[in-house]
Amino acid sequence: MPLARRCLGNELVCTLRMMQPVRAMTIVTLVWLSASVAACAARRLPPSTGEVRSTVDVSASIVPRDPTEAGAVEQAARAAIAGFLHPLTGGPAGRGWSPGEDVWLSDLAPVLERVPGVDHVSEIALRSGDKLFDEHVPIGDDRIPVAGDIRLRLVGG
Repeated sequence: MPLARRCLGNELVCTLRMMQPVRAMTIVTLVWLSASVAACAARRLPPSTGEVRSTVDVSASIVPRDPTEAGAVEQAARAAIAGFLHPLTGGPAGRGWSPGEDVWLSDLAPVLERVPGVDHVSEIALRSGDKLFDEHVPIGDDRIPVAGDIRLRLVGG
């Protein structure tokens, strides 16, 4: 069942194109819908009309503990970065990003260091658009960060 949603201030506007009666909606769909409404209301997400996202690209050089596990470490690191930059469930506290909240390198580095199999991270770079940032990516007041390109390089110790 296709579901389109957009958040307008404290209100989640949902459009359902029903292929079957509403009573046939699964409990999972109802729970998801309920959680989406709560997430929008709690954080007052900006409207989704127009572009409200700021894409943050991450490049990192990672040294795995065991070079034979490099593939698994890369996948886990990529998932950790994408999770950290997820608009609703990411962020430093894992509660999503508030509009205008900057992305700090000092918040992302520990996320990568905690990935199973990572010995250490030797380099991290943050980009947004065509600009490279040193310590943090400034996010506009009415925007939220989202993951862009994630480029990982696994190197020997």
